[in-house]
Amino acid sequence: MTLIAGIVGIDGLILAADTEEQIAQPNALRTRAEKLHVFNGQQPTPWTVALTGAGDTDWIGMAKDFIEENVHATDGTDRQIIASIKKAIHEIWKDYVQYERTQVDLSLLIGSFSSDNRLRFTVVRNAAVRSGRALEAMGVGDSVFRSLADRYLQYGILSHVPGDMEVLRYFVIYAMQQAKVVPGVGGNTRVFTLGSNGENKWEKSFKVGTVTRFLAEIDSELRFLVSKGANKGEEFINHLSTNAMKKLKDFKKELKQIENDTSLM
Repeated sequence: MTLIAGIVGIDGLILAADTEEQIAQPNALRTRAEKLHVFNGQQPTPWTVALTGAGDTDWIGMAKDFIEENVHATDGTDRQIIASIKKAIHEIWKDYVQYERTQVDLSLLIGSFSSDNRLRFTVVRNAAVRSGRALEAMGVGDSVFRSLADRYLQYGILSHVPGDMEVLRYFVIYAMQQAKVVPGVGGNTRVFTLGSNGENKWEKSFKVGTVTRFLAEIDSELRFLVSKGANKGEEFINHLSTNAMKKLKDFKKELKQIENDTSLM
């Protein structure tokens, strides 16, 4: 069980995944696992594929290995990356899934930057492979993520979600955290950005934690003031804005320290 999500912005795409893994049935045991994997081609034909998945862990790992092997055997053009994904999924279903006695559940969200400078999402749902949309979410927490996206983001008409990339990363961190109320979504949140120029960027776990805490504090402050019910409208706004500005100042200071500290991951 898991939640994976992605957004295509004007300057790149963002991939996010939780790190909770279910490893036993029917009395499920939960542990931590890295679900977001990135592999790159070398010069003179650089490319990047970022892959994360929901469903059966072993099948996700097999698909990742097959796709990585296939793409590395090419020059990493957009056409070749898509063909490599389709070939891997076809091989898995043709040669392996048919021998399973239980139903296989495999969902992948794959972000790619090709050697011919194409940036895109590709979605795998069991044996089906399709081009991704501007916003994608899969796993048990996808309804929470999508409902928050419907509330806060403007998307659907354009091929990307409008907005500054840093703001979109904040939203992804917030939405992933809110989805952790769903059983099966948990652990740390991993966030990776693949820029429109091919730049790779992992968000530091300390930054993810700081953003999560800041947004949670603002949310708690708002809930407290509303539930208190004693403040008049003007007092409510003054109190909220004063506290928010203080928290924002501390937040910006802490983010700057995290970004400048090369020892932090």
